[in-house]
Amino acid sequence: MTTPKAHWSEKEQQYWIRDLNGGVLWFDSVLDAQAAARQIEIDTAVKAREALIAEWLRKHGMRQVAMMLEREEHLK
Repeated sequence: MTTPKAHWSEKEQQYWIRDLNGGVLWFDSVLDAQAAARQIEIDTAVKAREALIAEWLRKHGMRQVAMMLEREEHLK
């Protein structure tokens, strides 16, 4: 596994990464920035997998289950 990229800002004297919406997240520690970047990568992979599962469920006649997955009702 590669280490996620954390950028250093001379002006702010902090590390930064981009979030999923293109915003900037600031950190005092490079390890914190890398951990947050890694979590963003994991969250992105999980969302992609959930989308594939929902598509498969719909394809096999389980539309309601797919909708529950998309609404994250299994987490409530």
